[in-house]
Amino acid sequence: RYIHNITLQLTSLMIAATTLILILFPLFFRSSIINPLNALLDGVRKVNAGKHNVTVPIYYPDEIGFLADSFNGMVREVADREQRLAKAEEYYRSLIENVSDLITLVDQNGVIRYESPSVISLFGYTPEELMGKNVFDFIHPDDRPSAREDFQTTINESSEIQASAVEMRIKHKDGSWRIIEAIARNLLNEPSVQSIIINSRDVTERKRMESLQKEKDAAEEANRAKSRFLASMSHELRTPLNAIIGYSEILTEEATELGQESLTADLNKIHSSGKNLLGIINDILDFSKIEAGKMP
Repeated sequence: RYIHNITLQLTSLMIAATTLILILFPLFFRSSIINPLNALLDGVRKVNAGKHNVTVPIYYPDEIGFLADSFNGMVREVADREQRLAKAEEYYRSLIENVSDLITLVDQNGVIRYESPSVISLFGYTPEELMGKNVFDFIHPDDRPSAREDFQTTINESSEIQASAVEMRIKHKDGSWRIIEAIARNLLNEPSVQSIIINSRDVTERKRMESLQKEKDAAEEANRAKSRFLASMSHELRTPLNAIIGYSEILTEEATELGQESLTADLNKIHSSGKNLLGIINDILDFSKIEAGKMP
């Protein structure tokens, strides 16, 4: 009987322990596995939705906890990279929007895909007005054939080749023509760009100043040539004139001694005219020296 009672007690304890295990196991399973997994899945959903300020709670230092910690580290790294990328994009966008040069993106047909804001100050158009237009429509008809040839050359070249600058005339919104200096680069095969990038600047004033300088240099050279001519001419004329004046003086003296009054009057006229002409030549020579800056 004693053994029977012990057996019954042990059986009751086993049944109670089994019942307690069956009751507590779901709670333990839920708190140690289900809840951590649900938290991890919720974090994944938030990241997929574009949120990067996500932190998955770590319940226990087990395998799921290690996975959650790794996930949190990955999210922090992604968030940090995206923040640096956003800052870099803002930096370069600010540079492009404030640079005085014009940056244009066109496709392989020359259709404009992007214009930097400087197009407003350079050509009077807004970027929105030019989007979808063909860049060749704004090039001067006389410059268009060479521009198309240069554009095709750029398309056939790789992105590593830096093209030389070309000049062409672009139509301003007010109808005038502006001279630009442009450099194109082929980035059609760059996934982030997929365009021909054209960097151009307005050189109208520079070309005008160069033209004025050329005209000034030509005028100065013509003036120097005139001075050289006048100096040479004066020398060639003064030599015979001095001889004429000298001989007229000698003849006048001889005519006076011989009593040839009629000849004396004519010789005096020759002498006077020669002196007057020599004075004019000297004045011309002095004027050319003044122009050349050689007059003391």
